[in-house]
Amino acid sequence: MKETTKWYQRHAFGSAWDKNICKLSFGYTHTFKKVAVGTDTAVHAAMAGSTENQTITTGFTDPDVPRVLTVKPSGTAGAIGTGLVIVSGTNIEGADITDSFRLVDGNTTAITGKKAFKTVTSVRIPVMDAVGASISIGTANILGINHRLYDQNTTCKIVQDTGSARTSQATPTITDADEQYIEKNLVTPATTPDGTTFLTIYYIYDTWSLGDVNDEPKYVISTSTSSTSSSTSTSSITTSTSSTSSSTSSTSISTSSTSSSTSSTSTSTTTVP
Repeated sequence: MKETTKWYQRHAFGSAWDKNICKLSFGYTHTFKKVAVGTDTAVHAAMAGSTENQTITTGFTDPDVPRVLTVKPSGTAGAIGTGLVIVSGTNIEGADITDSFRLVDGNTTAITGKKAFKTVTSVRIPVMDAVGASISIGTANILGINHRLYDQNTTCKIVQDTGSARTSQATPTITDADEQYIEKNLVTPATTPDGTTFLTIYYIYDTWSLGDVNDEPKYVISTSTSSTSSSTSTSSITTSTSSTSSSTSSTSISTSSTSSSTSSTSTSTTTVP
């Protein structure tokens, strides 16, 4: 699983009994451009349907920011057939993705997708019931973000910037959260984008995981060996007696030195919580 944008703050909390029981993650996504309002033809103008399958690979305009797409059937309602429009492109991390939009016979209501696209490379249009139907690709006011969210305990806030003033919006809606697929992490601003503001989307979430009650702390064991030596020695003693007329040979008593050495080993244990 690729994650191109690192979390800005991640902390873990616990006790002597439960290590890392709570983890807190904080991040944000800045748009770096003023976010336009979603329209039915933002990505591709209306494409004429056909009584055969079509794959369109030209004429696309990428979304201004990573966001959810829409498919809008139009033209002669009776010509619109049932089938899947499949849009292909890339997500915010550059990985290939697709999203499917189900058409219903005679229905001209716009269909909103479930994934945020950074680019669009092709669209497959299914067989229409007759000539006269058209399909356009647009953008919804649902935005993608840089991080994978936890689907519970998540708080989100959006700050908008006109270039001269920054203000907080009302609480946005976390439309979807997915820990695996980045393109499924979606936020709907409380204030509809209108092309006049940059947006910074902040989010924070906590996860709780209770470890085994017998969970043991990690230990580091170090061993040191020290040596103690002692020695006992007796000096040689020599006694001699001499006279003018006679001499007595010297008597020498010598005791050799004795040395003993004792080694000891000590072990220390350090607990790392």
